[in-house]
Amino acid sequence: MALDVNPDREFTIAVFPDTQYYVDNNNGIFEGMADWVVNNKDTYNIQAFMHVGDMKETYGTASAEWDIVEDAVGRIKSAGIPCVLGTGNHDANENGDARNLTTFRNRFPTNWYEGMASNMASVLEIGTYDGNPENVYLVVEIQGERMLLMAAEMAPRDAVMDWMVNVLNKHADKPAGLVTHSFLNYDGTRVSDSTNHHPSGWIEGSDLNDGDDMWNGWLKDTSNLAFVINGHHHNSDIDMNAHRSDDTSTGEVVTQMFHNYQMFTANGGDGHLRLLAIDPVDWTAEAHTYSTENSTWKTGSETRFDFNYRYHWLDSYASVGKVRTGPLRVADGGTTLSKDSNWGDGTFAAGVDLANGAVSIVESLPDYVIAQWLLDETSGSTATDEIGSRDATISGTVTQGVSAPRGTGYSFEGGYLDLGTGAFNLSQGTVVAWVYLDDTTSRHTIFGQDAGGVNDGDFRFLVGDGSTGNASAGDLVVSQQNNGNSHSIVGPNVPTGTWTRVAVSFGSGSGGPTLHVDGTAGAQSDGTSDTTIEYPMSNTSAPTNIGAYGNGSDVFAGDMAEVIVADSVLTQSEIADL
Repeated sequence: MALDVNPDREFTIAVFPDTQYYVDNNNGIFEGMADWVVNNKDTYNIQAFMHVGDMKETYGTASAEWDIVEDAVGRIKSAGIPCVLGTGNHDANENGDARNLTTFRNRFPTNWYEGMASNMASVLEIGTYDGNPENVYLVVEIQGERMLLMAAEMAPRDAVMDWMVNVLNKHADKPAGLVTHSFLNYDGTRVSDSTNHHPSGWIEGSDLNDGDDMWNGWLKDTSNLAFVINGHHHNSDIDMNAHRSDDTSTGEVVTQMFHNYQMFTANGGDGHLRLLAIDPVDWTAEAHTYSTENSTWKTGSETRFDFNYRYHWLDSYASVGKVRTGPLRVADGGTTLSKDSNWGDGTFAAGVDLANGAVSIVESLPDYVIAQWLLDETSGSTATDEIGSRDATISGTVTQGVSAPRGTGYSFEGGYLDLGTGAFNLSQGTVVAWVYLDDTTSRHTIFGQDAGGVNDGDFRFLVGDGSTGNASAGDLVVSQQNNGNSHSIVGPNVPTGTWTRVAVSFGSGSGGPTLHVDGTAGAQSDGTSDTTIEYPMSNTSAPTNIGAYGNGSDVFAGDMAEVIVADSVLTQSEIADL
């Protein structure tokens, strides 16, 4: 049965099995498969491409074969489709040493991925294990759904598996897909010591993990891995496909897929490829298999099947506030809360109180929110960004777990949260925070991007102490360097001894910034400034902090909770709705 995709609702990921014999024979099939993906990008809304490895056949530099691989994969990348490449034993420089990937690294260096991050709007983040491209991940955004796509070396080392799980945990709110060369065998069992073509035949030493090792030692305890797909194994000239689904220790379902056609026909596999069709509205997924040489869809149970795409279990409840999450399964009751049946038009997410089984409904954050620090951690040295990847490191004295309007927050006692250098480059945006001021005798920085001195694009959002211009102690202030001059805008007064929601919206076309305090908006010059300056947050070389200027001065004294950054100029009603 042919795949039917509604591009307004669904998208697909194209996955190639071992292509080594196409390249060895130089028969044009690999290039034809790539062209089919490019030509059908719109028809099937193909939004990502993955390869399981063994892209070419001959060990060593094999320049002519690598030229074919680089050309074929380059066609897909040039079409604006994010690519994640797995590596197999035949992609190595030596037979028996699958870790020697010198030529692969030269042909597809890490900056090959960085180019995607720079040129494709859908690629939000890339990362590698050690700076090399064989262990890599991409965070992509498709149809408003953020996904984590990963590739791991053949039979990964222990340290690589640790890294992989850390990446999965960091992005636990995103469904994840993994390609690796050996994981599931053609008979549907995970690869173990007795499996034919065990990866130990191509890897020196004992630091390797087959499919059983990967699952039992690491992956079965993850919470967001949706699928693993691999190739490599074969037995004879048969159509080789298999899949299985297993529950993790947290109750998630991980679908594992094997497909390899290299022995199927004399030409190396008739151009068979896998399409994973994903519906992010109701979180269903379908696996389809297509031959580009025969223009046919396969219909067998191992080549056309449905699988679970995403569940998100809650360890605690979210009864107030806004959350961004996927479908939920209630751990104590097994009930599935689907987007269609429980979210209505998709603007609500459900929170589950596992203590008593109660379910509460809270609005989800809109897409223009690009960072959210709930500041609800009660231990550790990291404030997690719930939306993106801008986690903050606690510097100095900060007490966690203080009572706040939506749960807990942080008490700033001389410390601050370090976001690193150039965390934001925004021509327009909005910063929102809950604050509790102890006093107004000093300047309290809420959010600062500042390199020290007068540097264009430096951005400071604070409660003033009345020491500059016509600002009174306790007035909300935003200041910025522009054209070598310092400018400040003053807003409403922030009271002490109570929780207050404050915000600043700024940037392109806004006619100057607007400051908000608990529903009251205002903006006036401090007597030295031009109110029409757009006030972008654009100094990419400046350190950025929550609770201090970028240079660590004028630290916030008091409590703070739930800090949000949006990439749009929000109105007062939009701020109130967050």
